[in-house]
Amino acid sequence: MALASIAARAQTYTFDPLHAQDGQQIQVNATWALSGNFVATKSVTVSGSSVAIQFVQDGLNLSPNPVFITSSIDTPPLSAGIYTFTITWTPDPSEYPGPPLVPQVFTIAVRGLASGPATVPGLSVVGVASLVLLLTVAGCGALRRRLI
Repeated sequence: MALASIAARAQTYTFDPLHAQDGQQIQVNATWALSGNFVATKSVTVSGSSVAIQFVQDGLNLSPNPVFITSSIDTPPLSAGIYTFTITWTPDPSEYPGPPLVPQVFTIAVRGLASGPATVPGLSVVGVASLVLLLTVAGCGALRRRLI
């Protein structure tokens, strides 16, 4: 069990840009903290709102290898929507003889491009002041009715 908990801490993924917009690619950066071979095989498959990414440590072994093995892959341009990224890391068996790693799952939102005014307008200072005045007058009227 200790080996599995080490492996869970060994995988780190980051996404760039974190807040992608319609039509942008997302770069997925991966870090494996248990050394071993470099990543040679990597793939990305988009099917609807699912993105499957795989990194395989089947590349060169330049022993001694660095302590951290890194790799990255770009998705194709994604349309606006909510995507489920499932990322699988297949480690070098000479460095990690443990059980298969569980894929990590992330939910990523890709925003649509803004085309015109915002759909939810913000309140201006004048709007807030008007609302406060209206509520104050209404509150005073209700209080006056109770006192009479």
